[in-house]
Parts: sequence; structure tokens; C-alpha cells
Amino acid sequence: MTRKEIVAAASRYSVTTAKGATQSSTQGDQVRAWGFYRTPEVRSFANWIGNAMSGAQLYAGRATAGADIERVPDDH
Repeated sequence: MTRKEIVAAASRYSVTTAKGATQSSTQGDQVRAWGFYRTPEVRSFANWIGNAMSGAQLYAGRATAGADIERVPDDH
């Protein structure tokens, strides 16, 4: 039996301005995202997706040849 592992990583990107100062590139994206969220249609859709995803049940499993998911044992 081969063992498969999931590995995740994250990194923070920064942007150097013309004056040489370093600033986070995510700050402008966050401001823009909150601007979109203030729009009633976007906020309604985001809340709908969030509510749908909150009902999801996550579990570890393996893909089988028939495109089914075989759940791994709880003690794995």
C-alpha cells in the first residue's frame, strides 16, 4: 500500500514601490473585495455560497478507478 500525503503551503508577496518602500500586494485586493461586497447583489451571492458550503462534510478519501471516492478508515 502506498501512502499519499497532502501538503499545503502559503507565502506572502510584497511589492516594492518606486520610493523603495515595501508594501503588501494583498492590501489593495482586500479594499477592492470589500468594495464589491458592499454591492447588495454580490453580498447576497457571497452569503448564499457561504451558507451552501457550511453544510459540506469534508473527509479524507481516495479516488478509485470508477471515479468513486473510497473513504479512508477513521484511524488512518
